[in-house]
Amino acid sequence: MVLREFGDDLKGKIHAQKAAYLSEMVLGSRPNAQYYRYEQGPYDEELDNYLKQIHKRQWFTIHNGNPMTCSKGKKYSEFEAKYKDLISKYSSEIKKIIDFLRPMRSS
Repeated sequence: MVLREFGDDLKGKIHAQKAAYLSEMVLGSRPNAQYYRYEQGPYDEELDNYLKQIHKRQWFTIHNGNPMTCSKGKKYSEFEAKYKDLISKYSSEIKKIIDFLRPMRSS
């Protein structure tokens, strides 16, 4: 859902990691998440795996440049349908977190 809210404003993998970390801490959505201390912020290997899966499923297209960016994939509507309830439940809270992080520079 973090990628959905960022849209074209995503400024790399670290940006996505920070947003996921804050969202999960505030919402308590993944209490067993294991974030590691990293040079520019929290890092979770599972998020890298998730990015690969959503790219493979064509929900989002991950552009592995410098910085990494993403766009809606060919099958984005499947993502919306699968996570419809979660999106409606958490979208406003995640949007607040994303709006806070949006002006962050890429590292």
